[in-house]
Amino acid sequence: VVPLAATAAAPLLGLDASDMQWGGAVATPMQNAAAYAGVISAAPLTPVEGVTLADAVLNAARMFRQRYSQSASLVVLLPHAGAGNTPDWRYATELATARMLVATLAAEWGADALRINALVVDSAQSKATIAPFVQYLAGPLAQFVTGQTLDISLKTEGAAHG
Repeated sequence: VVPLAATAAAPLLGLDASDMQWGGAVATPMQNAAAYAGVISAAPLTPVEGVTLADAVLNAARMFRQRYSQSASLVVLLPHAGAGNTPDWRYATELATARMLVATLAAEWGADALRINALVVDSAQSKATIAPFVQYLAGPLAQFVTGQTLDISLKTEGAAHG
């Protein structure tokens, strides 16, 4: 994930047509024209031995919560399994846990006007593909959207997709 821009004139993600570069991505803060703080975390996209998907989401949430006390948004990018058409029950369990964690944190943080949402993405997706979703969820226009996980991963024809 590239640094986010602060003005309405510049795209939030500094977009180009290249594919996303997930490796080593960390939480990236942004400030939009309405001074509404937002953070995009791609950390859960980079698997770490012994760290579950829910742990990666929780770590990103902890860093976010330490930095922001009110009126801010966290968008967590989650990986789509995408390995052929065979669903992996272990990944499905991890994704369900991460989704429930997002919903639970949204309920806990709501009183402070802190939001958390997640996007399920494929590593093959371009920045331009996910940018509109990130821009909306991280910005003030989605101030009443929290605790949601949107699956915007690429769909393979005939594949089981949830």
